[in-house]
Amino acid sequence: MKKYHKTAQRAAIIQYLKSNRHHPSITDIYNNVSKKLSTISMTTVYNTVDLLKKDGLISELPSRSDEGKRYDPNPSPHDHLICSICGTIVDIEIDVDHSSLLNEEQQKGFDIDEVSFNVLGVCPNCKKKGGRFDN
Repeated sequence: MKKYHKTAQRAAIIQYLKSNRHHPSITDIYNNVSKKLSTISMTTVYNTVDLLKKDGLISELPSRSDEGKRYDPNPSPHDHLICSICGTIVDIEIDVDHSSLLNEEQQKGFDIDEVSFNVLGVCPNCKKKGGRFDN
């Protein structure tokens, strides 16, 4: 981890992210950290998340929920199941050599650095609420 100017706000955000693997939104981070540190601002959360993202310590995930982008504090290579109704994101490991999935023609001349999958579907909770009916 890079050395950052240590502030109580940054330390609280980093601690929250280290202890949570549920892919929080900026609002989730702010709401949780502000319970312990009332002086934190939403701007500080945005700036800290940006810094952590630029340094590769967290990654940004798209979300279909109203909360906007979500953040993944798990830096190891993995894929995701994403509920298209509520936006729940779950880490999964697909036991496939990702680098072999694209042939030369499909790569369109790109040098591939990383391949990841986001699998969209409906989570069990949304199915129970009638989000999708089983066949």
